[in-house]
Amino acid sequence: RRSELALLSRQIVPTEVESQWNELLLRRMSREPLQYILGTAPFCNLMLEVSGNVLVPRPETEELVIALAELLSADPPRKILDLGTGSGACILALGRAFPAATLTACDCDDGALAVARRNAALCQLSNRVEFVRSDWFSQLRGSWDLIISNPPYLTEDEWLSAAPEIKMFEPKIALLGGGPDGTLCAKKILSAAQEFLNPSGLLAIEIGIHQGQVLANFSTKHGLQNISLQKDWSGRDRYLFVRK
Repeated sequence: RRSELALLSRQIVPTEVESQWNELLLRRMSREPLQYILGTAPFCNLMLEVSGNVLVPRPETEELVIALAELLSADPPRKILDLGTGSGACILALGRAFPAATLTACDCDDGALAVARRNAALCQLSNRVEFVRSDWFSQLRGSWDLIISNPPYLTEDEWLSAAPEIKMFEPKIALLGGGPDGTLCAKKILSAAQEFLNPSGLLAIEIGIHQGQVLANFSTKHGLQNISLQKDWSGRDRYLFVRK
């Protein structure tokens, strides 16, 4: 602990500890994200396992979960779906926020699902989460009160100009949104959402900061209603909320 450093200042660091420290330091010097080196990342009062199979959870995604927990507190969702669950951060945090809800998490990547399952066990939520290997809605059956997704939304140019921590270490499949404007994945979700939302069900998607109006217009064309763009704490359009 930081408070103990002064008390330990005269102790000699064992050779094996120094060697381990140097290995970790070299990994960070190569620009590997600290969360991957530690193997954990915090998210909404949870401590989650992370690895190169999943994105490091972002503060912006945390904001989305917090906003949904507040928005739906008076009328809690009974069924929640997380599309592209990755580490399971969103579905597990929402599971804690809505303890009576049944939870479904899907991802197209087996490595990500394995991480999400371990995190469900760490959070003692395994008995409430159904994990499904699915490319968006393709293998899903049923309907939900709340669907949340943080789909890939970077353009090719944005990915190429990203920091080494992102471009060299995080899974590309979870970052590139497809199409010239990065909206292809979000459009796949929006075009099929009607079939999988319960009456008045809410779909909440994290989006790129320049994609809001394009996706809002697309939602209108696909029969979705109560379309609203929500800003993140830095004042940029970051979330799209739509209802059936």
